[in-house]
Amino acid sequence: MIDELSKNPQDFFSGYKFSNTASKDGEYFEYQILNDERKTYGTVINNLIKTQGRTTIKTSWHLDWAPRQIVVDQFGDRFKIQEVVKMPVEVFPQVYLIGVNPSVDFVLSLVAISNPMEVNK
Repeated sequence: MIDELSKNPQDFFSGYKFSNTASKDGEYFEYQILNDERKTYGTVINNLIKTQGRTTIKTSWHLDWAPRQIVVDQFGDRFKIQEVVKMPVEVFPQVYLIGVNPSVDFVLSLVAISNPMEVNK
């Protein structure tokens, strides 16, 4: 029962990538969650400090990832990509035989953004 309720780190989730907040055409991709969402504090203006929801995901989908792009997860939450890290995948000899080696994983550091107008949900 507990296994059913707890999140398995090997589970894959789906989402969409948008080039900016005004973009209407999203690209589908699948990802893994590397860590649960956490709150940090960031400075919006010199004296104004705001909490930011942050999370990190990993995907092998090559979608020309870049900072400032928008990701909408399968729960409808919107995030802005803050950092993209390319990580080579360790290749085992067995993978050569079946021919499904993604060769690179992309680790995306995401910051939650508000969505008051319900755009792209």
